[in-house]
Amino acid sequence: MTAEIKIGKKRSFKIRILEIFTILILVIVFGLSFLFYNRSTGIILDLTDSIVQEVTSKTIDRTTNYIGIPAAQTKALSHLVTDANIINIHKDIWKFAWEQLLVFEQIQSMFVADMNGSYVQVRREPRYATRYIDRSIENPIEKWWYRDKNFKLLELSSKVPKFDPRVRPWFKNTKKDPRIYWTDVYVFTTAQTPGISASYPVLNEKGEMIAVTVLNSPLHSLSTFLAKQKITKNAAIFITNAKNELIAYPKSNFTSRIDDKTGKRRLSLVSELSEKWITEAFQIYRDRHKNLEIIEKRKNSSWFSVLFQILAEGRIPSEQEVFHYPRRNFSVSDTDGETYITYSAPFPKSFASKWEIIIVVPEDDLIAPLNELRRTGLITAILFMILSLAVVYYVINTLTRPIMKLAEETTKISRFDLDDIVSVESSIKEVDTMNTAITRATAGLQSFKKYVPAGLVRQLIELGKEVTLGGDERDITIFFSDIANFTSISEKMIPDELMAHLSTYLKELSHIIMEDQGTIDKYIGDSIMAFWGAPAKQENSPYLACLAALTCQKKLTELNTKWNTEGKFPLDTRIGIHTGKTIVGNLGSADRMNYTIIGNSTNLASRLEGINKVYGTKIIISEDTYKHVSSQFFCRLLDFVSVKGQEKGYKIYELIDDINVDIDEQRKEFCSKYEYAFQAYLNKDMGTALKVYNKLKENYPNEKSVALMIERCTYYRRSSDRPTDNPDGSFHMTKK
Repeated sequence: MTAEIKIGKKRSFKIRILEIFTILILVIVFGLSFLFYNRSTGIILDLTDSIVQEVTSKTIDRTTNYIGIPAAQTKALSHLVTDANIINIHKDIWKFAWEQLLVFEQIQSMFVADMNGSYVQVRREPRYATRYIDRSIENPIEKWWYRDKNFKLLELSSKVPKFDPRVRPWFKNTKKDPRIYWTDVYVFTTAQTPGISASYPVLNEKGEMIAVTVLNSPLHSLSTFLAKQKITKNAAIFITNAKNELIAYPKSNFTSRIDDKTGKRRLSLVSELSEKWITEAFQIYRDRHKNLEIIEKRKNSSWFSVLFQILAEGRIPSEQEVFHYPRRNFSVSDTDGETYITYSAPFPKSFASKWEIIIVVPEDDLIAPLNELRRTGLITAILFMILSLAVVYYVINTLTRPIMKLAEETTKISRFDLDDIVSVESSIKEVDTMNTAITRATAGLQSFKKYVPAGLVRQLIELGKEVTLGGDERDITIFFSDIANFTSISEKMIPDELMAHLSTYLKELSHIIMEDQGTIDKYIGDSIMAFWGAPAKQENSPYLACLAALTCQKKLTELNTKWNTEGKFPLDTRIGIHTGKTIVGNLGSADRMNYTIIGNSTNLASRLEGINKVYGTKIIISEDTYKHVSSQFFCRLLDFVSVKGQEKGYKIYELIDDINVDIDEQRKEFCSKYEYAFQAYLNKDMGTALKVYNKLKENYPNEKSVALMIERCTYYRRSSDRPTDNPDGSFHMTKK
């Protein structure tokens, strides 16, 4: 009867394990499929967001520069208008404006109009020409000089003027306040193309406006620029304003049309585009922004709430609508059964007008490849699940009995009942390996039991030792590195190139530090903080740190040579090293810890790295480090200083190279004379120090440390002050 009960239990256990594995495989397969699809959708949307942001940012910059830079020339032109009657200076105006026309392709025409209605113009389209309207005489006249690009006169004509600049929007829009004024986008009368006008007032000495300087910029090149922007295969991009007029569109001829009522050319409306999916997407985007409160509420809602809201609307949502779209800054529309995503990016408030960029992307462009991949993945997952269940069943059936027996034996071990442990025989290699391990562990614990009370051993088995906060004080050698002028370099590089460049740098230097048994504490931007002497004690930690520093500089020389040939920025690195008592251990909270170092020695190493720029050196080590490595490395005594934030003085040394390397004799002589002069400085013999330093400067004019010491010695020689800033005789550094 007992045997029957045991058999029944084994069979039940096998079935339960099979059930668990079945559920587990189902959860894993479908869970991974869902997570893969969900995450992939998020990645695709993130990538699209990034592309859209890049395109809109580039478009805004292009547009701002396109109309903003030439607009500044209206102010320059205003300085030429020194006569209230602009006809008297029309040739000067022509000359200046023609030069601007040739320099800035975005200038369609540039002109000046005065308060009497006189008008002086230079024009590019539809033909190069100069023109003036003179209303200062009894019988006003309008004259045209048609020219080629080189200002050569081709044709001359004159007529009675009908054009009055004083009624034009750009004239009425300009006030006395001296700044650039902008019109709305409109269709130029002569060129019949959409454009925008910038104007600037001309004031007399009394502050009265006597004229207006203006330039016209057509916008068709913005449409050309948009046509080159590729976001997805079928995406549409355009610029519109608060009136929903088309400012720029990949098909530039769509931005204006003949008005059916007036017969005149005007700006097209977005709603007049022939693509229904674009017009509907834009309208839904406009409507969506009328209900920002609802949008924000949905953004902060859980996916379950979003699902319920959509179901309440009487439709079944897609996965994207529930998990992704509510938290995205775009609107979603449906046209003829297809879904479209609309992005928008307003121009900054500092821009001339209330413009915004609209991008409409068919959802199918983003999701279709993913859906196909999901279908393939689902079929593969089902096949994998069936095969996995078959394998699991076989394995469970084979392993159940010996594994259960092994479990019984390990339970005995956990209770420290070691006397009746039974060996489990099995033809399965893994089970036999487990049995061998249990047998050996039992034998070891039996031996250990002879030395330690069994109760204590049970406690050690049952309780694991957890890492705790705290640390201890050790002799540590600390290494800090930093790239010189990195901020300036980063401003000249695009983010992707900068990250790749910096990653290569950090990878190479980190490899050297770790090869020389260093522990990298952290990366601080472009800086590296590392140390030697922990967690394992290292008697030669100063040597290893100095060796790593020299190797880093040599490697960086190779890299800079390579980068120069590739047109990349070279990176010059400064390194500071100090050896001293430092607290090392686990710092942080009970939930999150960091194995690190803290204390005065850490700060000193950081300061030594920074003052490299004062002396024009690459590696500075402290006096404490030098004492350990003076017989192994060639160094130069630089100074006796107390760094910022500390009062104790330290002699600091430039680390030059390994003592076994052939150092240039000229370099050795320089170091020897420098140290001789520095000793004279410490002895307050400024005359001798200056004499040697000045001689060094003649031979080494670019040595920054020599120039620094000459300046300091000269000051102390002329001053009654003693050549120190601290009681211990050190010079106090006021900069990091």
